[in-house]
Amino acid sequence: NIALKEMLVNGATLTDLRRQTEWKNTGVIEGSHKITAFNRYGKFVRSFPQKLARISNKNQTIILICRSGNRSSIIANMLVEQAGYSKVYNVAEGILKWIKDGNSVIK
Repeated sequence: NIALKEMLVNGATLTDLRRQTEWKNTGVIEGSHKITAFNRYGKFVRSFPQKLARISNKNQTIILICRSGNRSSIIANMLVEQAGYSKVYNVAEGILKWIKDGNSVIK
């Protein structure tokens, strides 16, 4: 979480790729871009890449976060291996760890 905070201070783009109901339940990290990557049935949301491209570029530092780090890990790997992004980071234990560690969220 210290590294995450440092990256955010240095201008990294944070994308929360959970669903709207999840954002409502836990809140989000202030400054997060909310772009859903998987629907409630686990299917990839095809508009995700285009929406991500509107807020970042392939050479920018991008941080992905989800509930526990599983979905964001999948998307991080896809962005680097298939979409040509070079600086993508995954918050390993997701928003749950962020909150457990006492960090703030906004509703």
